[in-house]
Amino acid sequence: MVLNMRTLNLSANCASDQPAGNSGFSERYPSAEESLDAWYRFALTAEWSSIVDVRTTFPHADAVGKCTVFNIHGNRFRLIARINYEWRKVYILGIYTHKEYDEGKWKHGCESN
Repeated sequence: MVLNMRTLNLSANCASDQPAGNSGFSERYPSAEESLDAWYRFALTAEWSSIVDVRTTFPHADAVGKCTVFNIHGNRFRLIARINYEWRKVYILGIYTHKEYDEGKWKHGCESN
């Protein structure tokens, strides 16, 4: 999923055109839907130029290699994104439960050079 801080496309782990781009994730985990939608709506209008800017709104966001990890729904879920600050785009790589997140498969694509 690509978010131009106004535009979204999806990756394999999110795959849908649902408002938060969560492709069935909120169907499997309905408690996540409202929080994902709130994150999505905020990110559409965000003016982020660095992780410092991201943390002004999402203080628990973490930079992991080239990715940013967002805690969703009171830290019950994780949204993994790559942010290109220069082009003002957010690429959502996936949304995970803690168990899925802990497996670490999401790290592919986040490695730093």
